[in-house]
Amino acid sequence: MPTPDEQDEMNAKPEVSPESQPKTVAEVSELEKLKDEAKAANDKYLRLYAEFDNFKRRAARDREELQKFAVEGLVCDLLSVADHLEMAIKHSKQGEGDALDSLVKGVELTLKELERVLEKHGVSAITAIGEPFDPEVHHAMTRMATTAVAENCVAEEFRRGYRLREKVIRPTMVAVAMAPQKEGANQQEPPQGEGA
Repeated sequence: MPTPDEQDEMNAKPEVSPESQPKTVAEVSELEKLKDEAKAANDKYLRLYAEFDNFKRRAARDREELQKFAVEGLVCDLLSVADHLEMAIKHSKQGEGDALDSLVKGVELTLKELERVLEKHGVSAITAIGEPFDPEVHHAMTRMATTAVAENCVAEEFRRGYRLREKVIRPTMVAVAMAPQKEGANQQEPPQGEGA
């Protein structure tokens, strides 16, 4: 425990030594210069921080707008497909005997237009029939006994698959070929060993 004299010394305010006080006008001007530089650096920091904060807000707003309107070009191109469908329906209603032919032709033209629009935006159909089964691009729905294509190749396509550039966005639903079973292959052999 400190003595009362030591306690007084600890509580006493530190004295300012004459060495810590600026002595000359040069030292005073140097101190003022350093204070001005510190203030300028602080102002520059605050401006840069505000600029960066504004940049972050602007980038977030731009990213949000990009997400909202990213498909604008695709949608505009798909509107022409909708127009073709409307024309096909309109012409099929106006026709008399060849209304069905007119509708079929209109729908075929519309499908070609849709394929053109999809291709323009990087979407391509996945080739399936006759190709070796690939689980990366094909979704096997069933196996089919056939000799029309080689075994483990796609024999039938139920729903077309698509890629967006190199990424599969929807695999093709397919039936995979297998060799037809030979006559009598379905007959079961009697179990051996028990009761024989």
